[in-house]
Amino acid sequence: AELAFRRADSSSPVLLSAPMYSLCERAWLANPITGDPNLRQEVYREFHAMGLDCEADWRTDDGLIPVDVMVFLPGGSQVACFTEGPESYTVSEPHLPLARAKLRWTILRRRQPDLKYLVLPFYDWRNIANEFITSLKVS
Repeated sequence: AELAFRRADSSSPVLLSAPMYSLCERAWLANPITGDPNLRQEVYREFHAMGLDCEADWRTDDGLIPVDVMVFLPGGSQVACFTEGPESYTVSEPHLPLARAKLRWTILRRRQPDLKYLVLPFYDWRNIANEFITSLKVS
């Protein structure tokens, strides 16, 4: 595994050394799943009540990337659902996602490109979740 970063004064990325990578990985793993646990559990309960096979507080096999609710669809496909509370968005409207949330989505997309993704923002999660469930019934 490799991790690169780009300094502001440099045009080319710099790879971290193995010990530094290990340190970064340990720090990342020690970081708990953030966000509103009540929102995460509410989404999980609603999906579960609708008969969807899902798991709350799911992580990738290597444990590096947290997914708030993973939905397992018939046929083997999966949908990673991110329940994003107010801490993940700008305060003023339109609520734009902040860097931490975008980083989590981007890393997971790159690590598991076959996954489908559903972002459920605190201010409109019910409408988006209902549209998602309706689309499952149509397909």
